[in-house]
Amino acid sequence: MGLTISQSRELLTVETDELTLAFSRDDGGLRVLRRAAGPNLAGYGGPRPSVDVCVGERGWLSERMLVRFLRHTAEERDGAAHVTIISGIGPLMVYDRYRITGTWIARRVTVVNVGEDPLQLRGVRMVLPWLRVGSLESGRFDAPGNSVRPRVPLTVAAEQRAGVLPRRYFAPGLRADQAFEPSPTAAAGLMALHEESGGEALLCWYHSVGETALPQVDGNGEAVSVAHQVDLAGWLGADAELTAETQHILLLHEPWSLAMGAFRRTHSLAGGAWAVAPSPAWLPDAALYEVHPAQHGGLAGLTAALPHLAAMGITALCLLPIWEYGAGAGRLWDGNRDLPGPAAVHNFERLDPAIGGPDDLRQLVEAAHAHGMRVIVDLPLAGCAPSSPHIAAHPEWFCRDEQGRLARVDGPEQIVPFDWAQQPLREFLAGVALALLRDFQLDGFRVSPPRVPRPNWSRDVPYHASAGTLGYLAFIERLRAAARAERPEAAVIGALGGPACAERQDASIDELAHHMFFHLGLTRLTPAELAQWLADHIGALPEGAVRICYTESSLTHLLNPLADGLRGSRISRLLLAGLMLCGFVPMIHCGQEQGEEPFLTDLLAARAGSAALRRGAVSYDAVTCSSQQVFTVLRQFEDDAVIGLLNVGPHRHTVTLGVPVEALGLAEGEFHVVDILSGERWCEEGRHTWGRDALRQLRLTLEPFGAYALTLRPSASPPSRTAAAGQQAALAT
Repeated sequence: MGLTISQSRELLTVETDELTLAFSRDDGGLRVLRRAAGPNLAGYGGPRPSVDVCVGERGWLSERMLVRFLRHTAEERDGAAHVTIISGIGPLMVYDRYRITGTWIARRVTVVNVGEDPLQLRGVRMVLPWLRVGSLESGRFDAPGNSVRPRVPLTVAAEQRAGVLPRRYFAPGLRADQAFEPSPTAAAGLMALHEESGGEALLCWYHSVGETALPQVDGNGEAVSVAHQVDLAGWLGADAELTAETQHILLLHEPWSLAMGAFRRTHSLAGGAWAVAPSPAWLPDAALYEVHPAQHGGLAGLTAALPHLAAMGITALCLLPIWEYGAGAGRLWDGNRDLPGPAAVHNFERLDPAIGGPDDLRQLVEAAHAHGMRVIVDLPLAGCAPSSPHIAAHPEWFCRDEQGRLARVDGPEQIVPFDWAQQPLREFLAGVALALLRDFQLDGFRVSPPRVPRPNWSRDVPYHASAGTLGYLAFIERLRAAARAERPEAAVIGALGGPACAERQDASIDELAHHMFFHLGLTRLTPAELAQWLADHIGALPEGAVRICYTESSLTHLLNPLADGLRGSRISRLLLAGLMLCGFVPMIHCGQEQGEEPFLTDLLAARAGSAALRRGAVSYDAVTCSSQQVFTVLRQFEDDAVIGLLNVGPHRHTVTLGVPVEALGLAEGEFHVVDILSGERWCEEGRHTWGRDALRQLRLTLEPFGAYALTLRPSASPPSRTAAAGQQAALAT
């Protein structure tokens, strides 16, 4: 390892065989970060501490107090260099610990209250100050799994300011005015700076099963500071301490494509699973229908609708919460968004009587199974309605605010949040779920944990306030194992799909992909950018993770109202087809099918009939196109291959495709081009077949906002379903 420490008046320098780090002896901030023989990547701005702490009403302390470097420790141990930078800020002592192995740094921060008065710790920022990789012109910024545009020029990233709404060119769309997702529950928390043509690369991410962290970017016009704001919270008495989980930093000399592979390997070495257990065989092939029974008049009405749904191609029902809820009052839920909805559960031990009784649920499940359909139930994990009897019976299961009152989650539901540190709570909800699974022969659950967990500020608990914020991960893991033991084909899918959740569930709802596809439809994102974003997004998640996506859901009225407004439009059809072409399991929201049955029937039939669309490998760069308005994707599974095309332009135009005939293993001969979405053989200016070499420059005319799933079939193959129907009619005549 060869650890060497040297000091000057201004810097403490740490050198290993492969890395050099230098810290300010004024505020402890990182000033130099480089590989051996590589350029310095840090310190391209004014003095800035590497750690900040949020305390009570005082907020972030570095904004009003000096951060003082105090001392350091350094040693070689277990094949790694261990360096600790100790700083003081107000009444706190901060231990910034770096474990250096090769060019990989694992960093943790401990905060100690050295004052006499108790403090309320609200968060910790782990900062890498003022980074620059390459020049402003050649440098690129990426944040896979967030709404950040791929390959953002460093000049653009350096213009972002902390606390200011991000520019649309940096992040095409925002969730709650944020460009980033919480890590590791909703995303990997990965941020990277790299050079456009390859060379230096710096990757930084956060992983924990304790608290979430929100990535942040702050620019000064010349460089960017990247940070993870960790939701570490608790009351700190005198001499008490709390430790934030691990921020990882990796320096490489590789192009971006190889850097992502290094990220996956390092993430796995750090304890994060990089492959998920196989899901039940039915799940990757499923077509889900999200519905609350009240939308069909109750359980009996939904049962009556099953033949129609099955004929359309639906293979699984996802029931929104079916328990008695806060504002039920014995009436059917009418979707009124100004009132608490079914997610505000009143009593987990009683079904909503307005939708029917246990016999009605049993008949629904039996009828669904008779139609070859699965049934899963939404299990809301955020909390209960304020009127819930569970609160009176078990007040310790719920979070308190700073004044000791029951906490509230914002919104019409006014949910009182669960404290997931409570093991009896986990056991109770697991028992409720498993009893439902057993008694009604359900096929699994969709778990919906809180995206932003609430700390429990009760002074009566023996743990810090944020100790239970990710406790639902253990619950999901246990529920999945127990459900599988009860019913081997049972599945647990989740509303959050970051690495920590994906490795514990069978499939994840990919809400962010929904948003990015809509940005494509609104021309905020180009087809090439979406392809890059998708490749990075999936590459930053555990291998084998099943992803579910949609154009409408029960939440789009809040998160993306335009999605509901575009129902029935060419753009909405284009985007739903695009999600399917890219390998997402489709989910249809109740009501979305009205007036769209023929389109949805054809779409789901095409997917059901194509192993490539359901299980094929995905390639975004195998098929070239002469138009920048056309998105292409190639799906391959054994000898089945489909070329997906999305014309996101508003005009009919003719394009030239470069079909990879060698990769497809095409022999010499003539081929039909068949669109399996319409079932039609392609006819281009009277031409019906193309030779193998002609496919290398295949000219096709695409309709405005048109979606196509093309297969290549030898000209001797059977006719399309439309042509076959015509021939049968002629024979009958």
